[in-house]
Amino acid sequence: LCRAAIALAEREFSLPAGLLAAIGRVESGRREGGRTDPYPWTINAEGRGSMFPSKPAAIAAVQALQAGGMRSIDVGCMQINLRHHPDAFASLEQAFDPLANARYAARFLTELYAPRQDWARAAAAYHSQTPEYAAPYLARVQAAWEVEKREAPMAQGQALATLQGLAGGPPMPGSIGSW
Repeated sequence: LCRAAIALAEREFSLPAGLLAAIGRVESGRREGGRTDPYPWTINAEGRGSMFPSKPAAIAAVQALQAGGMRSIDVGCMQINLRHHPDAFASLEQAFDPLANARYAARFLTELYAPRQDWARAAAAYHSQTPEYAAPYLARVQAAWEVEKREAPMAQGQALATLQGLAGGPPMPGSIGSW
């Protein structure tokens, strides 16, 4: 789910191929079937990441944390922080929607790129604008980006069917599904 949503958001926002996927891999990556993919039902609260079996389970976990007073919670494929991005989503249901989550992340990354004019610096700032936190994060993203570039042909084929569903049906001539 995340991989297809991220691929669509990358194209919609004209991001460098694989960059958002690399960030997603670092943010919510789950190893399964010999590869690591972003996982949609992921949360991180106070540095503790948790993966849940379903969207309702992830939503319930966030609601319980919020009821206990916690506000700084990262959610979904791209681990959007609910405290720092309070207007990103209309609801937790939307926050855990892979396409809504990926689109918000793509928009945010584009906003970070605008003043920097450097995708690596924008990717570092996605995590933190504090250099001692941003630098190690960027190294992880760059390593993941190299993996994305190697795996891209295989991943594209697997994501196309899902993309068609996310985008509302079969591809139009000249669209990404008609490669």
